[in-house]
Amino acid sequence: KPGTSASNLVRAGYSRVTNQAMSVQTQCSASFARIEGVSGGILTHDCEAIPGESGSALLKVIDGDHHIIGVLVATTRGAGAIRALAVPAGAFASQAADILSKGR
Repeated sequence: KPGTSASNLVRAGYSRVTNQAMSVQTQCSASFARIEGVSGGILTHDCEAIPGESGSALLKVIDGDHHIIGVLVATTRGAGAIRALAVPAGAFASQAADILSKGR
């Protein structure tokens, strides 16, 4: 939901630098925002993300279980802190299902 945030998140994935070993970062936080022209909104988060880590999972631990809440897609560059961007898991799943149903 717009304006909501989450803390104690985990980023897990493979980068092109260490493509044989999963890298993990804990203690990240994220906020959800609606952006004009972006279906499903976007998550901005403070996990470190380097080139080649797109597709990494953004996870929330709930009662000891890891739940994917987003998929990393980009980082912002410009004034202020660098923020990484993730597509919310629900929007990712919905768009993937739509593409697959059309045979693309």
